[in-house]
Amino acid sequence: MFKRENTVQLEITYKELQMLRRYLLIWRNKLLAQGHITDPVDELLVKLG
Repeated sequence: MFKRENTVQLEITYKELQMLRRYLLIWRNKLLAQGHITDPVDELLVKLG
């Protein structure tokens, strides 16, 4: 009846976090240019803070 979501926690350095944000933004921009939805990428960016 109730489904438990699996979660993953990663420990990354500040430099890795910067790279991850940059690549997610690049991916988001490519999706927008192609007319695709960006909701999943936006959610990840919000979770990264």
